[in-house]
Amino acid sequence: MYNVRKTEKQLSKRIFRKARAVSPVVATLILIIVAIVGAIAVGLIVSRVSSDTSGQANVQGAGSGTQGQLFIGGSTTIYPIEEAVQAGFTAQYHITLVLSQGGSDAGMQGVISGALNIGSASSASAVNNAETDVVNNDIQGVTINPTLIGGSVVVPIENGAGANGMLTDATPNECLGISQDSLSAIYQIGSFGIDAGACATTTPNFSTLLASTGATGEDSSPSTTICTSTAAAGTYTLADGAAVAFSACATQPPPYTAVSRSDNSGTQDQMATFLNQHPAKQATSGNWAGLTESGNPGVLNYVNTHTGTIGFVDLGFAEGAASGSVCPGTHTPQTTCGVGMPQAFTSAKGGYPVGLTAAPVTMTTGAQGYIKNGGSTVAAETLSKAALKLAALVDPLTLTGLAASYPDTHAPSTGLARCFYLVTNGTPTVPEEQFLSYVTSYNQEAAFSSNGYYSQYDITSA
Repeated sequence: MYNVRKTEKQLSKRIFRKARAVSPVVATLILIIVAIVGAIAVGLIVSRVSSDTSGQANVQGAGSGTQGQLFIGGSTTIYPIEEAVQAGFTAQYHITLVLSQGGSDAGMQGVISGALNIGSASSASAVNNAETDVVNNDIQGVTINPTLIGGSVVVPIENGAGANGMLTDATPNECLGISQDSLSAIYQIGSFGIDAGACATTTPNFSTLLASTGATGEDSSPSTTICTSTAAAGTYTLADGAAVAFSACATQPPPYTAVSRSDNSGTQDQMATFLNQHPAKQATSGNWAGLTESGNPGVLNYVNTHTGTIGFVDLGFAEGAASGSVCPGTHTPQTTCGVGMPQAFTSAKGGYPVGLTAAPVTMTTGAQGYIKNGGSTVAAETLSKAALKLAALVDPLTLTGLAASYPDTHAPSTGLARCFYLVTNGTPTVPEEQFLSYVTSYNQEAAFSSNGYYSQYDITSA
């Protein structure tokens, strides 16, 4: 089980898993040393690494050996929250927070190795990766203990020539929607084109980019909608498990570029989960095809400034609310930050988007529709909170309790809603407990909302 911090009115006790001590992962420790080198001498950290390796130190020792410091690191998504509470926490408890980032997986390895007191993970799958690592490798003395602190929703973003800021096919028709299978294909291909008529307003497209169309819907092979540009033509396994061949692009249409993360991240892990591991998580397969940028800000700002690109970020970044977002001067709160957000969903075998029929329909904006460049995200926020309420029921250690949620409540997928966790090795020490209590208190709500995220209070009351 995992921990959910709530007020007395909201019920619930925290459930702690016991045990403390660490097992070394020396290579990971050295990487994390680089991340926090500015806060403490390298010689001291290496000395601590050596102690961990010889089994003479543990995370309890790391926290109590220097009572005035807590080493916290991992998710670049959660990092702005930690920064936002840093000054207030230090002033109240006289404990210095040594913050670092580098992705959720790095945070989890930091907890396992003992280099970090608290690791941050921006998806349940990242926590599950750590638990699986501990169990499969029989790492003694390590107990993954996650605490739910909040969450967000991952959204696809585009910078295209369409009137709403979306990509267009070669006709040109604007692609207002995008399916799970087409996302799966383009993130395996990397540089791609969209064939003429692919996003027609009539059957079976309905302005939606599908991976293919035909008698078997998106499983039709070869694809009649997406072509490869720089990647070799070939057959790829899509999110629904079907193998579809993609041909090389002709002179037209011009190529588009898929943008993903260069760092191991919970954001990308969540997208990989939504795509049923096609492509797989970075920890398994390395970087995805196309261009890569560091962190949510890197992906957003690249897509924002490069026409013909598609990426994915947390909703708060797409709104320009989070640290590192660079938006056009005309940007206003609760609107998209220089990008369009196509409607994302899974598709039925017949080739029609779930919830739509064979009769032509008009794509509309709103909570379950596309959002144009500069369009309001208020309805999307409402949908996000409802989805996160379902996501909060998932046990991050086992991933049991998965339910269909945003972007398609009819889909047999885990969706793009994901929760944030702070993870300790076993029962928190007193300083660790103080930080967990501080960051999950109602008084720190602004640390989440100012970054476009949702606290546990937003989620549980949705």
